[in-house]
Amino acid sequence: MPSSLHFATPPIAASMNQPQEYEAYIELAIDVFKTRDRKAIAFLKNFLYVLPSPSAIETVLIVALYRLAEIEPDTCRSILRHPDWFMPELDLRLFVLRLTLSQLKHKGFVPEQDFQITNQGLWLSHRAKETLWNENIPSTCLLIEEVLHISK
Repeated sequence: MPSSLHFATPPIAASMNQPQEYEAYIELAIDVFKTRDRKAIAFLKNFLYVLPSPSAIETVLIVALYRLAEIEPDTCRSILRHPDWFMPELDLRLFVLRLTLSQLKHKGFVPEQDFQITNQGLWLSHRAKETLWNENIPSTCLLIEEVLHISK
């Protein structure tokens, strides 16, 4: 891989130890995701049970999605439209929702005033939405847009 390519570390992975030995699993996951094939993703998830814990499986899937979003955003969008393909190993909606809420709270936005969870999804004030789009890396924005259906 050329050294000029830079992959942002997803927030969840940054807080976890990501052993180098997981790199092969991440690359495999990216290759499988590129197929856009539900059965291939199911086989991948079964294979990943060789990893030491459910959180390791989740981390591999998340890091692979972030990298795919950077190198092939259209492919990533395509598979993100099927969050059920990642269940139960990764609850994409819950992951992206928690990530988004955490970011908003960290930036000082107030629940029920600047954002809230409704029956229709996540409601954001104009200022909160603008901050999310302006202060996130493109791959995080892609996940927020596709999984939570929040657009610029």
